[in-house]
Amino acid sequence: MPLSGGAPREVLEDVFYADWAPDGRNLAVVRPVDGRFRLEYPIGKVLYETSGWITYARFSPKGDRIAFLDHPTLGENYGSVSIVDLDGHKSTLSSGWKQLKGLAWSPAGDEVWFSANRATRSELVYAVTLAGKERLILEAPGWMRLQEISRDGRVLMLEATPRSRIVCRTPDTAAERDLSWFDWSTAADLSGDGKKLLFYEWGEGVAGNPTVYLRDTGGGDAVRLGEGRALALSPDAKWALAFQPGPLPRLALLPTGPGEEKHLPSSGLTEYYSAAWFPDGNQVLFVAAGSDGQPRSYVQSVNGGQPRAITDETAQAVLVSPNGKMLAAVGPAGGYQLRPVDGGDPRPIRGALAGDQLLQWSADGRFLYVQGLSDSAVIFFRLDLATGRREPWKTIEPADPVGVIGIQPAAVHITPDGRSFVYSYWKVLTELYLVDRLK
Repeated sequence: MPLSGGAPREVLEDVFYADWAPDGRNLAVVRPVDGRFRLEYPIGKVLYETSGWITYARFSPKGDRIAFLDHPTLGENYGSVSIVDLDGHKSTLSSGWKQLKGLAWSPAGDEVWFSANRATRSELVYAVTLAGKERLILEAPGWMRLQEISRDGRVLMLEATPRSRIVCRTPDTAAERDLSWFDWSTAADLSGDGKKLLFYEWGEGVAGNPTVYLRDTGGGDAVRLGEGRALALSPDAKWALAFQPGPLPRLALLPTGPGEEKHLPSSGLTEYYSAAWFPDGNQVLFVAAGSDGQPRSYVQSVNGGQPRAITDETAQAVLVSPNGKMLAAVGPAGGYQLRPVDGGDPRPIRGALAGDQLLQWSADGRFLYVQGLSDSAVIFFRLDLATGRREPWKTIEPADPVGVIGIQPAAVHITPDGRSFVYSYWKVLTELYLVDRLK
């Protein structure tokens, strides 16, 4: 947009980050192309690309280098601080960070400043020279995320206190109940009778290490089941399926009572997104990606055996019907499908709208519960699979809207009878600071 005014002009679509070169003539941009993130300068010339993702690309004051945060896993914040010159020669300045966000060059261009932490998900401010020498700049309560450094050395900082909350409602309670445990509580599943909540913590309360818990929706203490990101609770509520990241990513079966933890063969799969159990409790359906980064749906026996792909990269099956014969899937171009487990032609889910989240099948298999598109409320609809009738079911909003930044789409769950539900939402209170003489 011209500084003198006028309408904005679109330059490029699907850009995640952009920064002007010091001479103001061209932009460096970060964008996804064919499943990989690219850093381009000028637009169209690829300096670096990755199957993970790239954040906070910033030009050096001289315009001869671009600093950025390099994350090896898409959507995860761990990674390294890197620079690339205009010929595409990349160097890593600092690595091994568990939490990594915010980046700016020092006015002299001899250091890159960033917000990070190697132990937890809180954020401290560090600096690293072009030779890789690190030093701590600022340690303070809460998150201190670096925003910008002016030419005269003043530093713009954002102090934030993020919280993920869990809210549950069952027929036995007169009002919604907060079932959050530590600071980043995220709902993963609800038992069929609405009495057990599966969730995981992944904030300061567990030092940033995802940890699985089970809790009665009526209250009481949460029970720690093991490490990982919780995905789904078995039909008999005796096992929790969890994703355990690391050098050898894998699915784990965590007993909710007496028993030993079990692990499923991964066959090279590296990232797991969602999961559901088959009604007999002997198989699981999950969406995962391998080395090509393309999510597909798989079925795997919990008693051993390799995962079996049941869709290509154009569809993701996320729910299993009560009789175990049909799958509800997100198809090409965001459409919704019913797909036979044993193969066959898919058919569209009538009544589903763009942006819906498929949540749950009714116990009799006649209906699907979906979550409508909304950032600030949970809007449930019930779809009649035979007629396509879309019926409003429930609308819920967080009781205190101050600081709410959105409902977590993958953390909304409802029981087959539609009477119990749980959801998670993010709440962040922030303050902006301008800091002088920070060196």
